[in-house]
Amino acid sequence: MSGLLDRLLPRTAALVAVWLMALAVDREGDHWWLIACFLGIVMVLEFMAFKHGVATGISIYKSATPKQRADLDKILEGEK
Repeated sequence: MSGLLDRLLPRTAALVAVWLMALAVDREGDHWWLIACFLGIVMVLEFMAFKHGVATGISIYKSATPKQRADLDKILEGEK
């Protein structure tokens, strides 16, 4: 699987779980705002997690030795 699908499938499953929890609470139909709030919070958390991951990756790359950077560059370019 690609890196995108490795992250996408579990996160999609988590979003579906949150959606189903919100639907379970919203049996009467008068708490539609609860579903929107759950999804909004999850989307904000996903955005924050993505930004944290990017920042951590940059920090790791910056602190790597030149040999480690060359190895990382090879991995990123798809070479072995």
